[in-house]
Amino acid sequence: MRWQVAALSLTVIVALSACALDGVPGPSASPSIESSHEPAPPVTPTPRPPLVSIGGFPAQVPVDGGPREYAMGTVTLDDEGVPMAYLVASGDLVDFIAERFGFEGLGGGSPISYVNIINQVRRGKDAGFLYAGDVLNLSPYTITSIGSINGEVLDDEPPDPMPPQRGD
Repeated sequence: MRWQVAALSLTVIVALSACALDGVPGPSASPSIESSHEPAPPVTPTPRPPLVSIGGFPAQVPVDGGPREYAMGTVTLDDEGVPMAYLVASGDLVDFIAERFGFEGLGGGSPISYVNIINQVRRGKDAGFLYAGDVLNLSPYTITSIGSINGEVLDDEPPDPMPPQRGD
């Protein structure tokens, strides 16, 4: 009977060896995958638009955080839903308006500095003087077309560089 167990064991070992030799993957072999598909063409990266800057500082996209004390004015949105103009309400203060739209200061300064630079053409270099009914520009793309101070529209020097303008 011993010789029968030995013969059976030998038969199993030979059979397993033959399977591995016939291309059947054993426990440590990895199967090869052949594909009939063509390789995908190389992906060409989409060029990024150049960074937009205003007077050497990065442009900012306003995000309306909603009305709040000292920033209760009315907002006008562009076709993409981004705030572009702000109608000043009585009692509004430029610091709170800048905060409402998430503006950051230029070069580590006060957020008012950004409001000033995007309003300097039509409101002068100090946007801090507000009158109810004034219009503040909020967009880097409408510096030359949106804004007024006490019912007047000025025509001061634009910041340099300045992004392409809409609405001219």
